[in-house]
Amino acid sequence: MKNDIKFENTSNGEINLTTNGIAELRNQAELARHLFRERKQTITGIKFNADQVEVKIDYYGILAVDFSDELKTGDVIELKGSSIFRFKDNKIIELKDIG
Repeated sequence: MKNDIKFENTSNGEINLTTNGIAELRNQAELARHLFRERKQTITGIKFNADQVEVKIDYYGILAVDFSDELKTGDVIELKGSSIFRFKDNKIIELKDIG
């Protein structure tokens, strides 16, 4: 992974989170792991292209905190999405999560 890796999360066609660099990405991952009491990601497909790999994922999680008025602690979230990893010089330079 490159030190200046770029991360972008898109939900419902809108970018809702971006990070720049390993430190920001690691910090975001640490924050996100506390949001769920349980979670599981299942890879359902992998597509290889010239400089990127797209991984299709089914996501299941049980909330550990209230997300909103509609999504409360203990609620189950099930999503389908994909992660796109872009490479340069055999290192990940960009990661996009699309849900």
